[in-house]
Amino acid sequence: SLEGLFWMQGESDKGANALAYENNLRALISDLRSDLKAPELPFFIGQIAASSGTPEDLLTVQQAQAAVVAADPFATLVKTEGLSMQKDNLHFDGEGQLE
Repeated sequence: SLEGLFWMQGESDKGANALAYENNLRALISDLRSDLKAPELPFFIGQIAASSGTPEDLLTVQQAQAAVVAADPFATLVKTEGLSMQKDNLHFDGEGQLE
């Protein structure tokens, strides 16, 4: 059986997509739990890194991720600050992924 899901996405959401991120993430979680018939399925959200995207969009997405977790007792925010990144400053390198 599925024990939980990990979601790591959001650095490419800009403008209107960043503004819609919270509602889209809530819908994704709801749809997955419904489809899987697992209403209490744990959902782990990897906070997008501070080096990703424009500052305004980054903050919007990070706030959306935190808001979803605050409203969902089965969701957890996984902090990613300080994890080592690839040279593109967008993706975690092997060490960062393992940590």
